[in-house]
Amino acid sequence: MAVASVRALVEAGDQVDVVLPSDGPLVPLLTEAGARVLVLPLPVLRKAMLRPLKLLQLAATMPRTIVRSMRVLRRLETDVVYVNTITQPWWLLAAALAKKPRLVHVREAESEQPAIVRRVLLAPLALATRVVCNSKATERYVLDDASGVTGKTSVLYNGKDWAPYEAPAFEGFAEPVRLLLVGRISPRKGTDTAIEAVHLLRQRGIDTKLTLIGDVFDGYEWYRDELGAQIAKHGLEDAVVFAGFDPEPAERFGEADLVLVPSRLEPFGTVAAEGMAAGRCTIVARTQGLVEIVDSAEVGLTFEAENAGELAEACAQLIADPDRAVSMAAAGRARVLERFSTEQYAAGTRSIVAELEKSV
Repeated sequence: MAVASVRALVEAGDQVDVVLPSDGPLVPLLTEAGARVLVLPLPVLRKAMLRPLKLLQLAATMPRTIVRSMRVLRRLETDVVYVNTITQPWWLLAAALAKKPRLVHVREAESEQPAIVRRVLLAPLALATRVVCNSKATERYVLDDASGVTGKTSVLYNGKDWAPYEAPAFEGFAEPVRLLLVGRISPRKGTDTAIEAVHLLRQRGIDTKLTLIGDVFDGYEWYRDELGAQIAKHGLEDAVVFAGFDPEPAERFGEADLVLVPSRLEPFGTVAAEGMAAGRCTIVARTQGLVEIVDSAEVGLTFEAENAGELAEACAQLIADPDRAVSMAAAGRARVLERFSTEQYAAGTRSIVAELEKSV
C-alpha cells in the first residue's frame, strides 16, 4: 500500500520523498509511482529485538539515528512526515523535534503479543498528529494498547486495482471441488485448519482438492514438517498441493471454486478481498479485519478461527447449494469493487494529508 499512497499524493501534486532502510524491490515501484527514493540504513524494529538486551542496544543507537533523521527532514524541506509502518518509530520523534505534522499508518495488530510488548510497540504513537488504521479491528487494537491517541485515529480501508482479478463468472463446482488458500505457510495463516477441513469433507464423501500458494518463512520449516505429517496421517497426499510462492497469483483465484482464509489473526485480509474480486465464494475465519470484508452472509461465509469442523460445514453448505454459491460469488465481487477501490483509498489518503498540510 506504500506505492498506492505515493501514487495518490503525487497525482494530487505533492512532492513525495520516500526514505527506506535498505535497497530492494520497492525502490523501482516507488520511483515509477513518482517518488524520489533515498536509502538510509537506519534500524528496523523487529520482533526479535523486543527483549531487554536488544532494546538497550537499540536505545544506544537512538541519538545518532534521530540526528540523521532530522538532517534528512531538513535537507528534503519536508512539510508532513508520513510514517508507513510502526517498525521505524524514530521518524516520529525526529519529526516531533522538527515540529512537523506526523501521520502514522498502522497496518499491524499484533494482539497475540504480551501486553507489555504491545504497549512498547505502540508507545511512539503518542507523538503522532494523526493515526490511520487499515481496519476497525486495527483501530481497536491501537485504542486499547496505545496512550495519547484518543481523537487522533481514523480508518482507511486498503484499496487495490481489481482488474487483474476479473475471471469468468462462477457457474458451479468442479469435481473434485477446488479449494484455494493463498498466503505464507505459517501457523498464523491457519494452513493446518484448512487441511483438517479437507479431511473432514472427504470423510463426508465430498471430493475436494486444496491448493496452497505460498512458501514458508525462514525459521518456520518445522510447521511445514507438521503439515506434511498431518497430510500423511489423513492420507491426503493426492488432495493437498503445495504450489509454492507466486508473485502474481491473481489468475489463480479464478481457477478455484472456493477461497479459504483460515487465519488466526488478520488485521485487514487482502486475500479475502482478492477471492471475492475474482468472483469466487470466500470463506474466512471470524477474526479481526476479515469480518469487515466478509460482513454479511450475502457476500461470503465465516467460521470460528481454528474450527476445522465449522469450516468444512461452510464448504459443504455451498457445495450442496450451487445456486446460492453463484449468487454469493457475484455479490462478493460487487461488494469489493465498491468498498476497496483504489479511488476510495487515494481520496482518503489525499484528504488526510491535505488536512495536515493546512497546519504547516
